[in-house]
Amino acid sequence: MSVLKQYNTNTQTWDPLLIGKEGAQGIQGISGDTAIGGFYIFQQPTPQLTWEIVHNLGTRYPIVEVIGTDNKSLTGTANFPEIEFVSGSTTVLRFNTPTAGYAALTSGGGSQGVQGIQGIQGLQGLQGIQGGQGIQGSQGTQGIQGVGIVWRGDWNVSTLYKINDAVYYNGSSWVAKQQNQSQDPPYDGSPYWDRMASQGIQGNFVFKVFKVLKVHLVDRVHKVHRVHKVHKALKVNKVFKDLALFGREFGVV
Repeated sequence: MSVLKQYNTNTQTWDPLLIGKEGAQGIQGISGDTAIGGFYIFQQPTPQLTWEIVHNLGTRYPIVEVIGTDNKSLTGTANFPEIEFVSGSTTVLRFNTPTAGYAALTSGGGSQGVQGIQGIQGLQGLQGIQGGQGIQGSQGTQGIQGVGIVWRGDWNVSTLYKINDAVYYNGSSWVAKQQNQSQDPPYDGSPYWDRMASQGIQGNFVFKVFKVLKVHLVDRVHKVHRVHKVHKALKVNKVFKDLALFGREFGVV
């Protein structure tokens, strides 16, 4: 048996203290209630180099505050422990010298609050500057070659015409839209032909009209010379008026 001494305040002497053998470890107590608000207090009544703290915070990395038996924090002191975060329910503290006291563990808050309401939509941003002109695209592929027109001259009832053959008939040019032979001559609405171009006004008719106009114009000028003096008859305005009158009389203008 180990012999220790204890101080007797009555006799003011150190008396021998008999200490028996260490007994067997007692059964583990029942688990405490869940920490409220993520807070757990651990008490180490006897000085130990290692504190093994089994908590119920449900987080592996709680915030740890160590307090000595003098109710002062060990933060910033040489004896602040090395902390090992073992699991979501176990944290181990290792000290340089045997230490007794308390450990306060917090999990960083209580249960998650309800989701806040959605904020109002922000203002529309300013329009961005216009981007630079893009690079020119690649050249497209060449198109399919078109079908040419084959000129066959005057239309002939006995000639075999194929699609896109062109002929002249009755003052107009026509193009075949399907193969034909011994059919009716080309006309508007024909199932075999489409009109390409129509005949214009005959040139001789215009020339004849001009000749008639010239004869009447000369005769009218002579009449003006006979009525007025020569120097007044040559005035430009008078001539134009007479020409306009002539046109109304003959239905030209």
